[in-house]
Amino acid sequence: MRPVKSVPMPAPPADALLLVDASAYFFRAWFAVPDVFHDRRGRPLNGVVGFARALAQVLGQARPAAVAVAFDQALFSGFRHRLDPGYKANRVLPDRDLAHQLAVAQALVA
Repeated sequence: MRPVKSVPMPAPPADALLLVDASAYFFRAWFAVPDVFHDRRGRPLNGVVGFARALAQVLGQARPAAVAVAFDQALFSGFRHRLDPGYKANRVLPDRDLAHQLAVAQALVA
């Protein structure tokens, strides 16, 4: 098997806008980054650290003129729930650590 070659990103236009799906990056980090980062109160920050690293990498590569970051807030009230009331009906609320980290990640990008 041949190694995968990195393809350089073309230079964006001077007025490029980058739209970031923060939830996708955050949840990937939540599951992938080991639980070794904690705040002063002992709460884990693995999702925040991984999210910040991913965001910094994307921004460093893309170098956009502006950035918009969107978090998915509709755990139980999005358009999919209106179309199908049973959509992810078994989903439970995020635990306290996850909810805390989402709030920290949102503050980070604000």
